[in-house]
Amino acid sequence: MIALGRSGSMAANPLTNRAIAGRLWGWVCCGRICGGMEHRRRILVVDDDERVRYVLTSALRRLGEDYEVISSGSCREALAQAQESSFDLLITDLRLPRSDGLALTSAFAKVSPETRVVWMTAHGCYHYRDSAERLDVIQCLDKPLEIQAIRRAVLDALSNGRSRK
Repeated sequence: MIALGRSGSMAANPLTNRAIAGRLWGWVCCGRICGGMEHRRRILVVDDDERVRYVLTSALRRLGEDYEVISSGSCREALAQAQESSFDLLITDLRLPRSDGLALTSAFAKVSPETRVVWMTAHGCYHYRDSAERLDVIQCLDKPLEIQAIRRAVLDALSNGRSRK
């Protein structure tokens, strides 16, 4: 992928090679801070309702190129994605089929302890206050969600430096 000249040497334009090498290095480092390059923030949205996933991922992608938003429809799929690569933020519904957001948060804490967590629920966050404190959840949002509220929660969660222990 490095541009080679006619003689087989690297291209005369060092900026081209630096850009290509930067992309390769960023990929090898799984999007983390590597070689002085800043990484894209990776966000995983988990909800069994496809429409909610679509709206949330679309809204969060509009935050800019610094954010990579991936969605999942189940706890099993979300955990598989977490084992493949790390995430900076997990946004999960609390009521999911075959499992729930509490179990997912506990499992994520084992697989990816540095991942911050935001919960969303249509059943009242106050019911989950003790669990949220125990699992070090950054914030719980009540559905129906407002796009500005979820964007603000994401920016707050990723900028405050607070993560799970």
